Amino acid sequence: MSAHFLAIDLGAESGRVMRGRLCTGVLTLDELCRFPNAPIRDNGSLHWDIRRLWSEIQQGLDRSADRRPQSVGIDTWGCDYALLDARGNLVEQPYHYRDVRTTGVMEAVWQRVSREDQYMTEGVTHVQKRNELLAASDPRSAWMENQILEKYFAPVLDTPSYVSRRGHRWSPEQRQSVEAQAAGGNPGYVSRANPYPIYAWSRALFWLVSICIAGVIWIGASIVERSRRVG
Repeated sequence: MSAHFLAIDLGAESGRVMRGRLCTGVLTLDELCRFPNAPIRDNGSLHWDIRRLWSEIQQGLDRSADRRPQSVGIDTWGCDYALLDARGNLVEQPYHYRDVRTTGVMEAVWQRVSREDQYMTEGVTHVQKRNELLAASDPRSAWMENQILEKYFAPVLDTPSYVSRRGHRWSPEQRQSVEAQAAGGNPGYVSRANPYPIYAWSRALFWLVSICIAGVIWIGASIVERSRRVG
């Protein structure tokens, strides 16, 4: 028994529609179509050519009509946005991330809100998320959120704020208790305390992935070296 899936990938310079066939644990891929992805200029600004991209995607979907897929996934840029009206129709072509309209915006923001204040605010947001997860009886997610705090926002943990005058670092006893409760859970975690996600892995998963990558590199190097000797 086999199953078919569609994957749509919109990269920086090109897009493609791939069909995957999973049969007895073996995945085979077929490229249904590939097309360029380049921004267009309109009234002096760069925009995504979203209508043409949608047309290209539809062609790929049409080419898969002979085998109905179980699911369709799409991977694209997450730094831009499209404006829709009340009926869900596109208002205008989305601005492209390379457009110059945002040049100097961060500098203007830092004139109003310092980098230090922005950093502290983001850190406190993670503190609040950690505490909410712990109160919601989710010690594993609270532990991973605390790991993010200790790695990226350590100064926030020791700095008094409007949330806590004594800082936000867990006591050794509380930290040990939450770590024990979190043991054996899913090692992957995605923090969405702020608009941008932060991915956190457990130490065991990190080393496992690192070892696998190192093994693949070593095997590849060995194959190349053996090919050179044979040649």
